[in-house]
Amino acid sequence: MATIIINEQDASPTKLAKSIDSALSITDDVIVVGHNRHQLPLTRARLVSPTEGEALAATLQKAAALASNSQLIIADARVASFSFLKRFSDSAVINPSSTFEIAFIEHGQESIHLLGFLPENIIPTIGLYPHLPLQIFRVEKTLALSTNLSLETSIAWGAALLIKAISDNQEIIIQPETIRFDSTYSLDDIALIRDQERAEILKYAIENNNIEDLFPHHAWNDHHQESAAASYHSLAALFVRLGDSESANECLRHSDNLEDSPRSLALKGIIAHEKGEVLGAVANLVSSLQQYETRKRNNGQHYLTFQPKDIENINSKLLAGLEALNKRENKIAFSHFAEAIFKFDDFYTTYGVDKIREPVAQ
Repeated sequence: MATIIINEQDASPTKLAKSIDSALSITDDVIVVGHNRHQLPLTRARLVSPTEGEALAATLQKAAALASNSQLIIADARVASFSFLKRFSDSAVINPSSTFEIAFIEHGQESIHLLGFLPENIIPTIGLYPHLPLQIFRVEKTLALSTNLSLETSIAWGAALLIKAISDNQEIIIQPETIRFDSTYSLDDIALIRDQERAEILKYAIENNNIEDLFPHHAWNDHHQESAAASYHSLAALFVRLGDSESANECLRHSDNLEDSPRSLALKGIIAHEKGEVLGAVANLVSSLQQYETRKRNNGQHYLTFQPKDIENINSKLLAGLEALNKRENKIAFSHFAEAIFKFDDFYTTYGVDKIREPVAQ
């Protein structure tokens, strides 16, 4: 048997009451996390409320610590129907050795799933996809108590626990039947992880995994330093995408200790531009382009090569950038140089940093 923890979220009183009743028809150990703002009579379910300023993940962990069973089912009250909860409860009996269990979801025309359960799947899943199928999941109690991240949604907390399970090579299973949600709530309402939380989860993944396991497809045996640098460039790009320039810069410091790269210079330029430091941004892009030009001629020392497909277009952007620079039109120059770099190397498109955002007001 499993303990069911119902996360109140912003469920209506009717929906919250149905979710609690459904849980109580499956198990005697039901915990509601929230303030019970609808003042429902929780005669058989226990209530765990957050203290002032407490992150939801911490409140969920308090509830997990009070659970009477070793298996926990964490469910968003807005979507926790009897059939969904029963599936996970039955599976806890059939698969008692599994540490984590999820179900893929369908919402309208959207299908939300995971790329896989290997360390190499963590970075693209968290970094590139804002929606995750963790509205209801089953987790072992010891795992639920193993993280101390300040996260504000149960989905983000579930993602951190899933990463821990993957990192520790625990048994993870998928419900054989997809969960289908109606249109009562939007996909963003029930499945979105905010950028700030995704950045926190990415940092947690880096702390709990070897860089070689997160990026196994680089040429680690023959080009170890370049492979490590390339991995940190990817992480930096994702942190830029998620608006965490501090973590991006930390990754770039690691990469710069390993090799000089045009990618590092370009990412520094993008970060500087977003901070409103246009002159510094342009200088970094110009240096990056000079290194890209050098790296076109592969001397055998690198395994990563840069062979642009549309050199005429790149040269056109370069000339336009230089012309704007001579006129001291630095913002226009930055835009042209950035376009040249994005055409030189599809890395920036892959990681979603090829769309220049407006600088933050100083």
